[in-house]
Amino acid sequence: MIGEGRKAGKFKQDPNHQITHIHPLHISFVTGGNHSIIQGIINGEGQLLPIEVFDITNLMKVIHFDGKNWIKSDIDKNIGSPMYPEFGWAWEIGRLLSDLRPSPYAI
Repeated sequence: MIGEGRKAGKFKQDPNHQITHIHPLHISFVTGGNHSIIQGIINGEGQLLPIEVFDITNLMKVIHFDGKNWIKSDIDKNIGSPMYPEFGWAWEIGRLLSDLRPSPYAI
């Protein structure tokens, strides 16, 4: 029903569409309006503004993932493990990417 030319029209964010964004991982958690948001993404319509943004940049500087566990770098101590290893890998890739400097030649 959602989409240009359809009964509900183009996707528009409303109070039911709640998103929490984690910076600098660029991962967002949807807590309401999942189906509508997916339809908007599929159609390439609308835009979303998060209700909350958590900046974990400082945390990413001291915590890394070793493939199995979270390690606190300054004391080299295992502080636990993620419920899903994929989240640890997403964390580690995001941490490494956030260390890269943008190219002065980037467009």
